[in-house]
Amino acid sequence: MPARRASAVQPNQFVTFGQLLRFLRQRAGLTQRELSIAVGYSESQMSRLEQNQRAPDQAALAARFVPALHVEKEPEWVARLLDLGDASRAEGRADEPAPLAPVPPSPHNLPAQLTSFIGRERELAEIRQLLTPNSVDGTEAARLLTLSGHGGTGKTRIALQAASAVLASFPDGVRLVELAPLTDPALISQTVVAIWGLKEEAGRPLLATLTDHLRDKKALLLLDNCEHLVQACAQFAEALLLACPNLYLLASSREMLGVPGER
Repeated sequence: MPARRASAVQPNQFVTFGQLLRFLRQRAGLTQRELSIAVGYSESQMSRLEQNQRAPDQAALAARFVPALHVEKEPEWVARLLDLGDASRAEGRADEPAPLAPVPPSPHNLPAQLTSFIGRERELAEIRQLLTPNSVDGTEAARLLTLSGHGGTGKTRIALQAASAVLASFPDGVRLVELAPLTDPALISQTVVAIWGLKEEAGRPLLATLTDHLRDKKALLLLDNCEHLVQACAQFAEALLLACPNLYLLASSREMLGVPGER
């Protein structure tokens, strides 16, 4: 199969964040309005970003813009987007930063699936039982459940299907965290804080902000593609589980996290 014509364009050809954002949006076949809806910005904010006004922070870019622009599997484009975002913020071209719009109350951020889920009924039923607090059949719930296996075996797809099936068991929400675009372990907490719509507090650790928010919440966090950050994910997961007794974690990874109580 011949390579896409767009492959002739290289990330380092772009020198401003706005220029790169416009190119990636158009390459993904999105209008400014469609991208603004996908990332939680207004259309006017998106227009200002493409005019090279101050970029969002790295956590917001990784958690929202990277999936919306369909570049999760293109690390060179992700790296260039984050680098130009850093440069844009450092230059401070805009008088005011373009703030991330508040996340509206929503039970989940799971993507809509474009195809029907067929097969794996036994595995899906077992996962649902393990993720259901106070399961009627007496199955002991697993507060950390990891789906492990080789790449391409469908871990993400079945995790999304299972998370959708147990939405009713988690009244405080289900959140998907796509870790594939991240290369810096420090961005895990930043990304999760952004996905929950929380504000960073000066001088306060992000993990403390997150655990305070989730401490009394009955919620499910789906950590997808942990393998390249497995040690950091394990430390993050253990800290959350110890501090938040009603929080459940569903992880997908090519290897287990190695956290006590993991199933």
